[in-house]
Amino acid sequence: MALSAANAPAQTPAKKTSPAAKGADRSFAPVHWDPALPPTAYARNDPKQVFAWVKRKIDAVPGKIDEFSSSADREANAAAVAAAMSAVAPIAFLTKCEAEYDAERQAFMVKQKATAFRDILLKQPNAEALKLRKLVLRSDVIESSKSATQNAYGARSMVTYTDVSELALGVPSGAMYEPAGAVVRGNYTATVMPYAYEFIYYTTAVAMPAAEARAKKSQFGCIAVVSLEAPYLFSYEERESTTRIAPSLDVFYGTGLFGRLDRVQVYDKANVKIYATHERDGL
Repeated sequence: MALSAANAPAQTPAKKTSPAAKGADRSFAPVHWDPALPPTAYARNDPKQVFAWVKRKIDAVPGKIDEFSSSADREANAAAVAAAMSAVAPIAFLTKCEAEYDAERQAFMVKQKATAFRDILLKQPNAEALKLRKLVLRSDVIESSKSATQNAYGARSMVTYTDVSELALGVPSGAMYEPAGAVVRGNYTATVMPYAYEFIYYTTAVAMPAAEARAKKSQFGCIAVVSLEAPYLFSYEERESTTRIAPSLDVFYGTGLFGRLDRVQVYDKANVKIYATHERDGL
């Protein structure tokens, strides 16, 4: 049963301002990557605060761009922003990950999931050309509602509509942009015009005998370290729907932080021991 726009209730329009800007602490500064720091140091780097901090740094550059700005004005502003942002050291985020035990390999397979961007209109950065990966850092429900709807055949059902704000890293694929040696492709690929939608996992094998694995109580944690590059921040909008059993329509209003994924790490949340680090080429 396909959902039609005519049957859908009016949705609250997304605000054009970044969701990261709401409730930001203007005195905030992120904890930059430092191999001497324990993983717990990066708990301070709430994505909402980090994204707002990046936006403030960009907005502080003199010479605002508007519809009256010439090409020369835009080039000068881009150069000034690049100069200001070049001093920003890599930033580390604590990320979600999942783990499952592989009895044959005697190891936990710890995975951080990244997907393709579904916004086919996203051109800056160009998601198709860069084969851009999305590593979600935070998502918050803005609004959720239910409404009765009817398809062309007269069948009625209750549909759930949800608006979500999302903050994510936008990382080009390839060995110079991500730890390619850790990439394991998912088992699902679908064609979403104009390019293929797929997901991958940044995967780490943590060797552990079965007896030790059975006794393990603490969870694994993961870290993603990103070096920022132009355009630094970008907006995207995605929709996801299901039409069977429990019909729903989710709209994601996202802000992306663009850059190179320098490294991913896996650690033990109990004793903060680093189990493994994967790095991209060129560091």
